[in-house]
Amino acid sequence: EIEHNQYENLLLSSSSDATIKLWGTDNDSEDPKIKQIKTFGLSVGQNQNDIPTSIAWSNTQQTQFIGSFIYSQALVVFDFVQGKLLSMLKYEGHNKYPRENQINKVVFHPSSNICYTAHEDKYIRVFDLLTNQEVGSIKGHDDAVSCLSLNSSGNQIVSVGQDGKVKIWDTRKHEICLLYTSDAADDLLCVDLGGRRIIKKK
Repeated sequence: EIEHNQYENLLLSSSSDATIKLWGTDNDSEDPKIKQIKTFGLSVGQNQNDIPTSIAWSNTQQTQFIGSFIYSQALVVFDFVQGKLLSMLKYEGHNKYPRENQINKVVFHPSSNICYTAHEDKYIRVFDLLTNQEVGSIKGHDDAVSCLSLNSSGNQIVSVGQDGKVKIWDTRKHEICLLYTSDAADDLLCVDLGGRRIIKKK
């Protein structure tokens, strides 16, 4: 996964090599360059790091980003200026093994400390990074939730599940209320919510 920082010429990448890397980008059109700045990880034992599943930049704290991992059952907040882990937000999954509860996608609300997560255990969860707490959850699909996307105002969120459904949810009442569902997802992994249309990605 790759995420661009909206404030600076920075990229985040997450990889199955158990690292999250921070990159600096040069906008020189004649000779564009990219260079690695820092590497982040989450230790789960001696000489072993957990594998990241999703990353997202904070929309309210410009030096912070969040990562999710396969085995830790937590959202992890990092500060790239300080180069360190700031906090971990634990959650309880509905399955026995951590990998069956893992986060597949993290998205931030555009103007608040709230973030939404898509999970392997069929749930969508809501976290408040100001209080470091899980503040809501709902069974979003009949199979793993593959991806989430928020619209520009943050009042609607689209989810795609491995049950073959695309769903649109209303987030304005501090809870997730289903607005629309479709069987058109097939085997899609991700969608973007652009205006009122669902733009599907293979």
